[in-house]
Amino acid sequence: MKLFLGSISNLPKFTKKIDKVLDVNSFQFWSDPLNSLIDVRKCMNKGGTIAVVHQPRKPGSTALDAMEAGNKISSLLKEAGFKNIVIHKKNMKPVATICVMGNA
Repeated sequence: MKLFLGSISNLPKFTKKIDKVLDVNSFQFWSDPLNSLIDVRKCMNKGGTIAVVHQPRKPGSTALDAMEAGNKISSLLKEAGFKNIVIHKKNMKPVATICVMGNA
């Protein structure tokens, strides 16, 4: 396993396609999420898995806010060409967390 830390808008040049991508609580900061997701998918092996995890952190956030974020992420994954997209929700404190998963 190799871990890479950096900006999604400045992906390194991988020598091999990647199998898994994990984003935790940074998706909301991506400046161009659709094109970044397209670029990520191009770096992935067919059938590779992406997981985008998000827990709303604004004061007063609710489980509905989490699900709305999950639906938005799901739509962007689909538009970027990912398949088999599912949204998982986990009730947590202070608010629910969602994990949106899809395959390249």
